Amino acid sequence: MTTTVQDKILSTGGPFIRLVQPERPVSPYAESSYFRLGSYVALNQEEAALVTGLRTTRSRVAPGKATAVPHTVTFGSVSQPVSATDQVCQDHQAEAGPPIASTNDGILIYTDHDLNETIMGAALQKFGKGHVVEVVEGDAAYRVEDGKYDLFAQNGIFLHAGTKAQPANIEIIAESHFKQIGFGDFLQKTGGNSRKETVGTSYETFIGAKFSMNISAEASIKLAGTLTITGGVEVAIRTAGKVSFTLAFERNLTIGQTTNVFIGSKQDMVIGVDGKVVKGRSYKVVLGSDKKLTATDFKFASVRDAKIVTGSDVKFVETNATICDIDYKKEFASAEESELKAKKGEITSKYNALVANKTKTADLTDALLKIYL
Repeated sequence: MTTTVQDKILSTGGPFIRLVQPERPVSPYAESSYFRLGSYVALNQEEAALVTGLRTTRSRVAPGKATAVPHTVTFGSVSQPVSATDQVCQDHQAEAGPPIASTNDGILIYTDHDLNETIMGAALQKFGKGHVVEVVEGDAAYRVEDGKYDLFAQNGIFLHAGTKAQPANIEIIAESHFKQIGFGDFLQKTGGNSRKETVGTSYETFIGAKFSMNISAEASIKLAGTLTITGGVEVAIRTAGKVSFTLAFERNLTIGQTTNVFIGSKQDMVIGVDGKVVKGRSYKVVLGSDKKLTATDFKFASVRDAKIVTGSDVKFVETNATICDIDYKKEFASAEESELKAKKGEITSKYNALVANKTKTADLTDALLKIYL
């Protein structure tokens, strides 16, 4: 080995052996099938166009600042210890370190054509410091014909499809059971329309607070019964109108107290029967005028009916009939105007006077009829 050859080897950084099959005798390495063992051949940048230029990274998990409270969550027969606060779990972000450039030493395989590998036995690969695969043009596929596919990453799994300039989809299809479990926070953000369809029974359990906000309209259609149980106070605030249609019966049962405050007007229209039963006290306070228009009005008081009017009490009736055992009236002043008036007490007094005068029966009957009519 001459001194010139030794200098060339030293300039490359270490010994190497390579096999080159160019397409033509004068073709550059980029137009050939190239195989090298040993150190990177840096002389004249011969392999600069052959290496991938990719870089690896090494991430580390950085837990969030939330104070952890250990507890156990059970899914079926699997119990998983979880560190969480009352509502917020720790966020374990994977922080990637700076890119690690390759020395390009070791084994370099390059071809300007295809690479085909057929291994009839098992293919076992172990990568010591990262693994990066890049497909420049075309699709990538990985199929397991008879077996399952396991994917495990200690510091996280990230899937990214498309770019802002050229969006793409992510589709996950399971022909059988699909399970999704996360022992931590869950963030879902949809930039377009969202659709969820469940053919079967759906259960949702929230152990904690739930906040829902809808800025646009909301429509809900339920073709069967609905049961809602609320164990706490329910507050509803509406800043717009409310319209409700019920085409069947409606029943409300309140065991406790109900208070309704209307600041404005209130109108009720009942086409049918309106009934109210109060076992206890009932009172109504009207600070303004109270008007009622009815075709027939009937009131029955089994014990007592009292009315106090501090102003005027005016009543216009066509026929007024009062039947009572005792009628007591105390008036400061009284004025009556009647074209025809008869009282049973006056008829009795005149009858007694006629009897005292021994008037005939026919004459007595005629006299009483004249008095009454």
